[in-house]
Amino acid sequence: MTKPKYSILDHRVIGWYYPWIMNGLTATSSPLEGKMRLVKSLGYDGVGTSWWDLVAYYQERGDLAQLRTVSSSLALPLTAYGFVAEGWAFSDGDTLKRAMALAKSSLDLASQAGCQGAYLLGPFDRGDLRQAAARFRELCQYAEHKGMTLALEFVGVSAQVSHLQAVLELLEMAGARNGGVAIDSYHLFAGSSTLADLEGFPLEKVQVVHLADAPADLSDPALELNRLMPGEGELPLKDFVQILARKGFDGYWHVECIKSADYAADLHLVAERALKCTQRVVQASLGLSQEH
Repeated sequence: MTKPKYSILDHRVIGWYYPWIMNGLTATSSPLEGKMRLVKSLGYDGVGTSWWDLVAYYQERGDLAQLRTVSSSLALPLTAYGFVAEGWAFSDGDTLKRAMALAKSSLDLASQAGCQGAYLLGPFDRGDLRQAAARFRELCQYAEHKGMTLALEFVGVSAQVSHLQAVLELLEMAGARNGGVAIDSYHLFAGSSTLADLEGFPLEKVQVVHLADAPADLSDPALELNRLMPGEGELPLKDFVQILARKGFDGYWHVECIKSADYAADLHLVAERALKCTQRVVQASLGLSQEH
């Protein structure tokens, strides 16, 4: 059994975040390069990033290629890159043109920074899945030219692409060899997916995994922006981890921090707690000791 690898996704960006998420609190600062150095010192094996991170870095520091040097010097890869392009799946006309242009420019940013794996937020609305598959294939082909993979992150509250079966159908229609899925534990349980669905999902299509916890009752959609660290809630994360491990998943376990109180706290404390929480859940699930 290979040693588990841990990465972090913390979405505060240089002290700002959407006010309606913060509930009156003020986010602390987390410039990307400083975040990279911090999480390396805490023992993470990688760091996830996002469109917001890279744009903020560009505004502050310039050329994103500098991040390749930082990543190499720290031996800390950019393990996943998340972005949004609202309207890419089911819109048409100018809305579609803008969405696809934004998606491709977002992939350009990731490529410049040296991130080889990106994930695109799935649609919240409903439409022709064949149409969405064709557009996802186009974006996968664009990513492939950049030497990247592209995963679809499905959202549990989506009207249509809310569960693994819908994602698999879309991926099969897209037929892109570098296309896959980003599975977020919160979204898996918030939607209609089951652990049996996860058991049956093809491993080769699992590109990104996020770990986040919540109360057992996920009926309140506000929980999406007020999640708990792994092990601090009631979701069956042990079963989630065990299934992926049995299937042979050897990628990064990304702890995803999405909580206003955590964004308002010092990143060092939050990242340290996040790593300990994630290690406890993953190691207990795999029957490993803390030393491992």
